[in-house]
Amino acid sequence: MTRTRALMVVLLVATASIALIDLSRTELVRPADQLLDFRVSYCAGAAVDAHADPYRVEPIRSCEHAHPIPLLARTPNLVLAWVLPGYDIAPLAALARLPFGVAAATYVLALCAALAGCAVLIARTTGTPLAYTSAALVLSAGLPSLVLGQIVPFELLALAATAAALQARRERLAGALGALTCIEPHVGLFVCVALAIAVPGARLSMAAAIAGLAALAVAVTGFAAQVTYVLQDLPLQALSEVTSKEQFSLAYVLSYAGLPVRSALAVGAASTVAMLFLATVLARLDRNRDVAYVVYLPAAAAIVGGTYVHLAQVALAIPAALLAVRDADSPRVRTAAAFALVLLAIPWPYPAILKQLLPAALLIVGVLTWYLTRGSMVRTLAAAACCWLVLIPIENHPTGPPPALTLARRPASELATISGAEATHAESTRDPVHFAVKIATWAGLLALMGSSAAVAARPARSPRPA
Repeated sequence: MTRTRALMVVLLVATASIALIDLSRTELVRPADQLLDFRVSYCAGAAVDAHADPYRVEPIRSCEHAHPIPLLARTPNLVLAWVLPGYDIAPLAALARLPFGVAAATYVLALCAALAGCAVLIARTTGTPLAYTSAALVLSAGLPSLVLGQIVPFELLALAATAAALQARRERLAGALGALTCIEPHVGLFVCVALAIAVPGARLSMAAAIAGLAALAVAVTGFAAQVTYVLQDLPLQALSEVTSKEQFSLAYVLSYAGLPVRSALAVGAASTVAMLFLATVLARLDRNRDVAYVVYLPAAAAIVGGTYVHLAQVALAIPAALLAVRDADSPRVRTAAAFALVLLAIPWPYPAILKQLLPAALLIVGVLTWYLTRGSMVRTLAAAACCWLVLIPIENHPTGPPPALTLARRPASELATISGAEATHAESTRDPVHFAVKIATWAGLLALMGSSAAVAARPARSPRPA
């Protein structure tokens, strides 16, 4: 055993060194070429700080092109729309008063702090080793979020803090923290409904916190802007994203299979309702096993099927996968949960497109398999080899440069979502490689829901202590 562990440490250090060297050679480490989503957030904050509407073309377009990256530089009429509620802009308005470079650095540091905090809290609330939890999160949550400037780490932190409050039997605090999961509204909806049904003591504080967020949104952008956001922006965004190559939703799959866009969107919306019902049922069944299920399982269910799922949001299913692996009481269920965890821990499109990320993917697969198999060197190397064999053929199929976009210049008062929809349609592709690299993630989500349902179907042997 000592020799095996020593060999594992040597392999780990060697692979980590290669992964870091390869990563340093990619464009991912050049902030000037990244943080695309942060540019939208920064400009939305700047618009609010200037008492302008952040959902309109101007001043968003001018701000974004004042801090261009290659995509914006080669597409002068492109407008990337802000598509989140007004309360999310409140801290960004203060951040936008800083010079862009300083604001970007501050935001990245905040993301890193959120990732560290959620790793600690998720490890504590799921009863898993910190190194094991961190390995599951470092690429799934860290890579897309830090490259794009996504808000997923803050959402994960809100989820983990809510679960920790529930385990400490502080139900009122859990309700208030649960409302903060509405940072991502479609995820927060699942969590808040499950909390309201399963934890009566959290209802009042959660309702008060949600009312506070609504008031903050109106105070930041104005009542008319929020009405427009709900009634026009969200439907436009959902409709425009159905065919987007960045999508992981059921609506995208159905559209790719040939279903008309509006029909695919309707079926995706129906699947959201079905998953919401399933999530609340499973969360109530598992509440006596561990109250953390009330938070983590609905968050995972929110990104299964539906109409709007992006790669960065897949990390929100990691805590539920950790719980399923921990509580599975049959080898078959535990194997399914373990496969789900490994598949969800890798943002597959990244290593499939960038060869330099292959060592990092192999490293994470190896570390997770080592923990899941309780130190089996054979299974660890076999899992890494399988990952390598899957990715190598895809990496040898270059996707080519993105298409040049010719977009009309939109009026300043028009909704920015309309311009964004035009760009999304122009970038849509039916290249099978773009579809194929998502299959592992879909398989992981389905395996997670199946193993979670199997865990819920069996009575808990004894509740975990708070």
